[in-house]
Amino acid sequence: MIVFYRDLPGYIRDLIVARPEVLEAVWCWDCALYDAIFQTLLPDVYAAISYNTYRDICLFTQHLQQDITIAMGNAYPERLVQQKCGVAGVFVTKVKRHLNLNQVVQVASVILSYPYNLGVMLKDWESIDFNTALDQALWLLRTNAGIERWIGWVQTIIEKHLNGALRANKGKGYCIFYARQLVVKWSYYMTIAVKELTFNNASSCDHFTKLQHFLDDMIQYHVECFLAKTNWSDILSGYSSAANQIQDVFSDGSAPTALRPNTPKSMQREPK
Repeated sequence: MIVFYRDLPGYIRDLIVARPEVLEAVWCWDCALYDAIFQTLLPDVYAAISYNTYRDICLFTQHLQQDITIAMGNAYPERLVQQKCGVAGVFVTKVKRHLNLNQVVQVASVILSYPYNLGVMLKDWESIDFNTALDQALWLLRTNAGIERWIGWVQTIIEKHLNGALRANKGKGYCIFYARQLVVKWSYYMTIAVKELTFNNASSCDHFTKLQHFLDDMIQYHVECFLAKTNWSDILSGYSSAANQIQDVFSDGSAPTALRPNTPKSMQREPK
C-alpha cells in the first residue's frame, strides 16, 4: 500500500486536486472494491469459517484505517485521506459484525441440533406467561426446526414489516426510522422473555440466552442488508454520474495525455 501511493505519478495527484469530481469517483470505486473483498472473503454469513481465515481477516482489518493514513502521508489532500479512511471504517465495522454474527450462528446451530435441548427449551418456554406474541417461536421449537428455519423466520419478520415501510413511500428517512423501531422492539421483547426464564430458574436459560444473542444479531444483520439494498441503486447512480464526469475530464483535453484513453484507429470516425 505504501509503495502504491508513493509511486503514484504526480500528474494523477494534481488531477485529484484540480478536479473535485475525482473524489466522488474514488469514493464509488472504493465502495465497489470493499464490497468485492467482502463477498470474496465472507460470501455466506452462516457458513463456518476456519480459524486461519478468521485470524487473517482480523489482522487485515485491525489497523486498516491507520495503514491508509500512513501510506498516503502528507502527499495527498486531507479530504481524500479522510474519505478513504471513512469508507474503510465502514468496511471494518461490517466485517467485525459479520464475524461476530458467524460465531453466534455456529453456537446457536450446535444448541438447535440436539433434540434434548429443544425439548427442555420448549418446556421452559411454555411456562412463560404470554400467549400469542411468540406463537411462531413455539411452533419452531415443537417442530425441532434447524438453524435454517430460524433464519428464514427472521427474514420473514423483517420483510413483512419493512416492506410496509417502503410501500408507504415516505422516503428513506422513514424507512430507516421504522427499521430502528423494529430492532429496538425486538430487543425489548426478547429481553423480557429471557428475564422471565431467569426468574423461573429455567434449566435451559443458558440456551435461550445464546439463542437470543443469535437472533438479535441476525435481526440487525438482515435489517442492514435490507437497507443496503434500498440504497444500492443510489450508489450505482452516483457511480455512473462520477464516471461520466471523469470521462468529461479526459475528453475536454485538461487531463495529461498519458491518462487519456486510447481509441483504436479502427474505431475512430472519419472527419466529415
